[in-house]
Amino acid sequence: MIFSDIRFNPDGPALAWQLLLERPAEANISHSVLPTPEEHAKFVANHPYRIWLAIDVDGVSVGAIYLSMRNEIGIAILEKHRRKGYASEAIESILNSYPPLPGEPGMRNRWYIANVSQNNVKSMKLFASLGAKLLNVTYQFGG
Repeated sequence: MIFSDIRFNPDGPALAWQLLLERPAEANISHSVLPTPEEHAKFVANHPYRIWLAIDVDGVSVGAIYLSMRNEIGIAILEKHRRKGYASEAIESILNSYPPLPGEPGMRNRWYIANVSQNNVKSMKLFASLGAKLLNVTYQFGG
């Protein structure tokens, strides 16, 4: 498994767009309307995360993983590559390679967290299998 900055990977922007298109409805927590390809390309170019890496296996892009400045971790694997253990391997590798940023009260926890939709049972099982524990339930007003 090889990681590369999604902005500089030749397949990076297209990979990020494909992952967004393939995101199951139950996994959405950040938006309810799909951005345009142009809006998404601008999002990728703005480098919104601490790190955002393409995940390549045997020369093939299979997904992407990110760490935010708030010590959040997110991962997405292309549909045709799911259920092969790539997500677990990538998460473990990244967590072992990048320690969390120091905690700052009101800004970020001192540990990594994963925000998962209550409907995304597969992701909940994935993170639990890696030793993560359920911390809270979040409610949304409006939207």
